[in-house]
Amino acid sequence: MSDCTTPFLWSKHGERVLITPCGDNSLRVTARRRGNFSDTLSALLQHLPPVPEPSTGGGAVENGAIRAEISASGSLQFMDAMTSKIFFSETLPLKSPIKLHPPRYYESTGEKTKSVRVEFETQDEKIWGMGQQRHGDVDHKGTVLDLMMRNGEYSVPFYISSAGYGFFWNHPGVGTATFAKNRTLWELQECEQIDYWIVRGDSPKEILSAYVQATGQPPMPPEKMFGYWQCKLRYETQEEVLTVARTFQEKNIPLDILIIDFFHWPEFGDYKLDPRDFPDPQAMVDELREMDVELVVSIWPTVSSFSETIQKVEQEDLMIRNRHGLPIMRSFVKNLADEHVEGGSNRIRDYIGFLDFFHPMTREHVWDLVKENYLSFGIKHYWLDAQEPALNRHDVRQFDYFAGSGAEVGCAYPNQVIETFVDGMEAEQVEEGMLLARSGWAGVQRTGAAVWSGDINSTFEEFRKQVAMSLHASMSGLHL
Repeated sequence: MSDCTTPFLWSKHGERVLITPCGDNSLRVTARRRGNFSDTLSALLQHLPPVPEPSTGGGAVENGAIRAEISASGSLQFMDAMTSKIFFSETLPLKSPIKLHPPRYYESTGEKTKSVRVEFETQDEKIWGMGQQRHGDVDHKGTVLDLMMRNGEYSVPFYISSAGYGFFWNHPGVGTATFAKNRTLWELQECEQIDYWIVRGDSPKEILSAYVQATGQPPMPPEKMFGYWQCKLRYETQEEVLTVARTFQEKNIPLDILIIDFFHWPEFGDYKLDPRDFPDPQAMVDELREMDVELVVSIWPTVSSFSETIQKVEQEDLMIRNRHGLPIMRSFVKNLADEHVEGGSNRIRDYIGFLDFFHPMTREHVWDLVKENYLSFGIKHYWLDAQEPALNRHDVRQFDYFAGSGAEVGCAYPNQVIETFVDGMEAEQVEEGMLLARSGWAGVQRTGAAVWSGDINSTFEEFRKQVAMSLHASMSGLHL
């Protein structure tokens, strides 16, 4: 058995497994059947190295406190490099005909893609992290978690174990993570390769620090972000916004942020303040800034069939479509102050499509409008709402993004929306701009966006859940 601190490639029966040092006390494992290893949409900052010559025998890779060994049959074990104690390992094939599949299992779903499942041995441990999950328990052990984005629930597939390690499932695809009593199981509906990262650490702080180093350090948030935010659903006019701010000032109540929520636009996709309700945005921004109040506007990743931009969007094919080529749409009550109120039959219904932010032309289109209609007035803070995307039916397997199917890349969509604004503000040299997002995938902390918990019920039971959910999110490296 070879032993080294450089990458090792095992290959047999059409499968290849690459083990690579990746950060302090950390290793990255990529495995696939045929084809080349890929860094596409990886959240890890360190790219894969040149692939070494394959070996059909066993081997090992050591990096600081962690050591991985792969047997001649392809089974992986991870151990403490000092004590050689195994702390994590794949499920070993049973010496019985009952065992129908190995720990790494692939099933073809397309020309290049496969559904995969990876099984690991279970142990007595507590599991923290995994983004924000709605079961409300402070320990994920004994749960099945969807790797999927929803309003109020987002997936960051990184966890910290009380057994002294951290594990990151480096895939933006849709699937499940099962932390059962008898095994830990990761399943994806569609992908090109198995890809995960594992770190050994003496404390949750050390493990979380290694994960953040591997996926990106967050920038220092603007000081204003820590102040008092005022909003409701919704401030409908420029005069109402200014009246609220003036009242705070008259009563000597500190106010840092005031939010203009949705339907401040003429139509979804116009990306501008409706001139009928906000006739002089520059005067509004100037007066608020004189009161030391910053304005935040809500942004949705959508376009209405009534929008003045719909023709361009359709011509340049900027909407998310399904696998049959039809745009992904949802119905919406048009120009209603509160979309959650049951409407009467006289209310006009609209149909909105969701924009494909994996497409570089979509990013350019949206940012150009934001720059012209918000940033030009000094509005440099954005509430990125509904960017799961927020669809009535969430069968993401049917989505056909510019970067691949929804099943394969769907969890990365929120980050694509966020990065559109990060890149745009950097290009315009915007200082201390703030982003608030309703969803985010792995690595979102490096954008500086704060991720909120979505639409929730005003109950004490929901409040109890929010505490546990926020703790898990913070253990996933997120700004909250």
